[in-house]
Amino acid sequence: MSKKKSLFSYSEKFEKKENKPNEQIIKHLKAESKKGKILFITSSSEAVIANQLGFDVTVVDSDLNVIKEGKKHNLNINYQYTDFFNFSKRIKKDEFNLILDNSYSNLLLRSKLPKYYKEIGRILKYNGNMISKILSTDDSYCQKHCPKRHWTTIGDYHLNYFDKKQIYKILRKFGFIINKYEIIKNKNTYHLLNSTMKAMKL
Repeated sequence: MSKKKSLFSYSEKFEKKENKPNEQIIKHLKAESKKGKILFITSSSEAVIANQLGFDVTVVDSDLNVIKEGKKHNLNINYQYTDFFNFSKRIKKDEFNLILDNSYSNLLLRSKLPKYYKEIGRILKYNGNMISKILSTDDSYCQKHCPKRHWTTIGDYHLNYFDKKQIYKILRKFGFIINKYEIIKNKNTYHLLNSTMKAMKL
């Protein structure tokens, strides 16, 4: 019997970890006036750049190999081997100045998105920013395999795609004001958004 393929080995087109830093994301990082605490939800090469720019960087990722490799080369970055929800349970309110969602929202069932964004809103400071990199329904893989329903399963993974209207609706619902929006087209097609937490906190 052939080995079951995971989401990230299924297609050479889709890669969880991109080796080359994304220039658009780096521009957003450089534009941040306050170099405080930043959380990367799943590892990315931009975390190293953020550390070099003066941010206090935390990376949360459930891929042990990624965590081990990161710790070998980037001792100034706080790597946490766990998933986001287990991590956020241990984090106090208003902990981070900036959060980067590296397509983690695409891996969640849509029923879990409200909990996800509530937790982000809790641990992100008021007026803190979130950079979101989210797979788009315009992605060629989505257009080919799930053009109408906008979700698919690959191995044990459930993968969602979102259109611009959906992303705006979700972020606004949970208290975010969108500052900038653009489309990234590399191997995959992504929404890239910079938004600010404006929900009143008790």
